[in-house]
Amino acid sequence: FVIELNSKIYKLKQDEHEEIMKILKYLCELIKEVSDALIINQKMFTKLDFMFAKGMYAKEIKGQVPIIKEGKTSIEFSHARHPLLDAKSVVANDVSLGKNKDIIIVSGPNAGGKTVYLKTIGLLCLMALSGLAVSVDGKCELTYLSDIYLDIGDEQSIEKNLSTFSSHMSKLINIIDNVDDKSLVLLDEIGGGTDPKEGESLAMAIIDYLHVRKTLGVITTHYSNLKTFAIEKDYIKNASMLFDEE
Repeated sequence: FVIELNSKIYKLKQDEHEEIMKILKYLCELIKEVSDALIINQKMFTKLDFMFAKGMYAKEIKGQVPIIKEGKTSIEFSHARHPLLDAKSVVANDVSLGKNKDIIIVSGPNAGGKTVYLKTIGLLCLMALSGLAVSVDGKCELTYLSDIYLDIGDEQSIEKNLSTFSSHMSKLINIIDNVDDKSLVLLDEIGGGTDPKEGESLAMAIIDYLHVRKTLGVITTHYSNLKTFAIEKDYIKNASMLFDEE
């Protein structure tokens, strides 16, 4: 009697499956008649949903829509904040590139905000060029950027036979091979991972090359000679992070 009951259950499941397929077929035939209109609606709803999402996000970060200008490559952000950090406690920073100075060298203490400054600039530029509002409280203008190149963090790898220095060098080689006058370059601790004198010389050569290519750049460093180098060059702006000791 168990075998008979089992066979009956199996037959009922088959009947259920067949009924489901009949219903799905019927529904598909109904949809087929209006499929073109449904596809158009889907595309329109996707666009509308994205627009509303951008608007809600702009309101959440208290952002503004940037002005995308034409002409010489430049970036102008006043009181820019990293969008992932608490707007009430984060210290806003300014960035001005392409008008008087093409490169900013940023020095300052460890854990002083240099890398956050780099990431803020890169992320806000990408957001602006993607049609998003950005977390900038003051002036907010930039021109079109074809590429943003960066070397932030350490990708040391035993498996790939990369030391700290060689991992940085592989990135830098790719950067100098591809930059142009529409590029932005963000370099964290340039020339690090090797002898300080050699690192400084390498950093100076790269910065000079970026200038020749008319590339915008923001570079962080602890090297004293690099700060002196910046003072001597009229295309570099020296900047520094300080701790709020209070």
